[in-house]
Amino acid sequence: MFGKALWRASLLTVVAGAGWLLLSAPAQAQMRPNRARSAWAAEDIGILLAAGAGLQDYVDPDTRDFTGAGGSWEARLTFGTRRVVAAELAYLGSAGTIDALGLDSDAVLVSNGGEATLRVNVLPEQEIQPYILAGFGLQHYYLANESFNTSSVTGADDVLNFPVGLGVAYQYDGLVLDLRAVLRPVTDSEMLGTAAPMHSMGGTLRL
Repeated sequence: MFGKALWRASLLTVVAGAGWLLLSAPAQAQMRPNRARSAWAAEDIGILLAAGAGLQDYVDPDTRDFTGAGGSWEARLTFGTRRVVAAELAYLGSAGTIDALGLDSDAVLVSNGGEATLRVNVLPEQEIQPYILAGFGLQHYYLANESFNTSSVTGADDVLNFPVGLGVAYQYDGLVLDLRAVLRPVTDSEMLGTAAPMHSMGGTLRL
C-alpha cells in the first residue's frame, strides 16, 4: 500500500512538472526577443537524446554479501535542458556478479527497466550546468547464465524504485557530456529475501 502511494505521488509530481514546463515555455520564449518565439522549437526548449554507461553497486551490507559491483547502461530522453525544470524518460540496464550457496558460480544478476524523473537545472543555458533530480522507476531483475539454482535466491523480481541524485552537464557546440550519481531506494524487493533489499547506487557518463 505504501509503495503504491509513493508511486502515485511520484507520477503526479512528474506529470505536474512536465505540464508546468510546457505551459511556461511560451512566456519564457517571449522574454527572449533575439530567439525563436516558437515554444515548441527544440533549440529553444532543449531536447536531448543520449546514451551512456557506468558502474552500479548495492547499498545494504546484507545485499552485498550476495552481489558485487557491476556495469550499467542507459538511454535517456531529456525534454527541457534549456529550462529550469526538465523532464526525463530513460531505459536502464545493469549486470553484475551474484554468489549464493546452491547457485551456479557463472550466474549473473541482470536488470532492465525504465524511469521518469524531474530534473532541476541550476544554471540553464550555461556551458556547465549542475542539476538535481528525483522521480520513480520500475526495474526487472533476473538471473542469467545459470544452469542450476537450489539457493534462496529467486529467479526474478520486479521492484519499484525512487531515484534521487545530482549531476553536471557540459555543453559545447552541440556536444553534451553528462556525469551523474544516483541513489535508487526500492520497495518490496524479495529476490534476495526481505532482509537484503535491492537499494542501489551508481554513476553514469552520457554523451
